[in-house]
Amino acid sequence: KIASQGAEVTVHGENWNAADELARELVGADSNAEYIPPYENPLLWTGHSSLIDEVAAAGERPGAVVASVGGGGLFCGLVEGLQRHGWDDVAVLTAETEGAACFARAVEAGESVRLGGIEAIG
Repeated sequence: KIASQGAEVTVHGENWNAADELARELVGADSNAEYIPPYENPLLWTGHSSLIDEVAAAGERPGAVVASVGGGGLFCGLVEGLQRHGWDDVAVLTAETEGAACFARAVEAGESVRLGGIEAIG
């Protein structure tokens, strides 16, 4: 457990799946808690879309956007922001860490997937 500024964070497990499983268990045991998935939530996408709002507020129109992707939440937010500003023709180029290709696997499957583990070096 890590304590910082009155908040406590628990680091758990060998990989994302183990940590996510514990988070869901803790939320299930606490009626005042809410589980918010890190990438499968339109509210989070809207938050990420504010990056494009900042670009627009600076008076810029991107020729393209390049971003790293994981579960796809940032990608969804970028597309949402571009659409909101009428920039549907702006390309979004995504890159993904080898060994953690969750987004690529989800695109291939046509649905959300869960990797058995992360094999990226880092």
